[in-house]
Amino acid sequence: MSRVLYIGGFGNGQASADKVAKALTSSHFEDADALTFSKAYSHPEVVERIARGIVVVTHSAGMMAVRMAQPEKLHAFNPPLPTTRRQYVARTLRKSNNMHKRGRGIQTEEDIAALRQYERSSAGEFLAHPLGNLGPFLKGEISRFDAVDAAVKKQQSGVPTTLGYTDRDDYFNLPRHDELYLEDANVAVARLSGEHDELVLRPSQLLSAYFHSAVA
Repeated sequence: MSRVLYIGGFGNGQASADKVAKALTSSHFEDADALTFSKAYSHPEVVERIARGIVVVTHSAGMMAVRMAQPEKLHAFNPPLPTTRRQYVARTLRKSNNMHKRGRGIQTEEDIAALRQYERSSAGEFLAHPLGNLGPFLKGEISRFDAVDAAVKKQQSGVPTTLGYTDRDDYFNLPRHDELYLEDANVAVARLSGEHDELVLRPSQLLSAYFHSAVA
């Protein structure tokens, strides 16, 4: 049986994680576990145990939770690149604004319901686990994380790794020189269409495009 572990991004709730897990099992895997960022990052030993011998898919800061794990393969969507906490806050405001714009975050009427579901899940996650989410941010652990270096280390440890970045990500923009560096290290890079939270907002569409690409 093909299994996958999905780890959500910063502030994404369990309902959002379950939504992505459901999309992963719709056509790509037979079974899925789903963890929030706060739960996974706080318990790396749990991630290490669950991930052993299966595929792991992460969104945004979720890649940070795989630091101790040796999965069969790692697909990291929109993982963090080094910035500052101040820039992170400014980009969060910009991302939130664009998510609510028609023609950007909202492309169809169905997206309105998806956005509301995302925001309810996120609000519930921050209320339930404020320290688990805000702690890594306030300590600068998220802003210092470098997905490029982390991906190369994972690849060198024997874990085939692919980074996927969307073209309207208001947080992270992978520079061309880093992409060339990753290619030299045999880390695949997938360029996709969508917002930073595309995987959570429209998981079926993004995953279909990704897994039918040449690098997945």
